[in-house]
Amino acid sequence: MATKTAKGFGVLCVKCGDPDAVVSLNLNNLQEVECRSCGETYSAREAAESAAESARRWLAVARWVEMAV
Repeated sequence: MATKTAKGFGVLCVKCGDPDAVVSLNLNNLQEVECRSCGETYSAREAAESAAESARRWLAVARWVEMAV
């Protein structure tokens, strides 16, 4: 029987932002990933959408800064 295992993906946790955190896939529930640093669980889709929103916001800041220079 499959159990939870740590398979790191080299991604930043969207909940705690710990760059050294291990985000692992729950092999019993492939819809869920877990951050070993903060213990939060979420879907890969939720993480991708959160990261995309953060990237959009940072791009807006970068564009504003570039226009101001």
